[in-house]
Amino acid sequence: MNAVEIKGPVVTLKAVITPKASRDSIIPFTEEEIKITVTAPPVDGKANQYLQKYLSKAFGTSKGKVQIIRGECNHHKVIEIRDFSKIPDSLSPLLQN
Repeated sequence: MNAVEIKGPVVTLKAVITPKASRDSIIPFTEEEIKITVTAPPVDGKANQYLQKYLSKAFGTSKGKVQIIRGECNHHKVIEIRDFSKIPDSLSPLLQN
């Protein structure tokens, strides 16, 4: 699986998550994985909740349309985003391949 796959109205991200970072960001890391940093701490699921909120804004969809498919308790996650209206500019290089 590539780091970013688009199939119809669904974007699937394969990502490594860094919680408690100094800022929120989405960074192309490799062709197989992107890096997402979030400021929330990894305590009681707060980083996962914040990740869903952050990605919903970044992709222009509601929070309920962002699901962690694999890796709920791991830094490496597979995330599915439905009914998105935009793609973050930082991911454009991965989509051109």
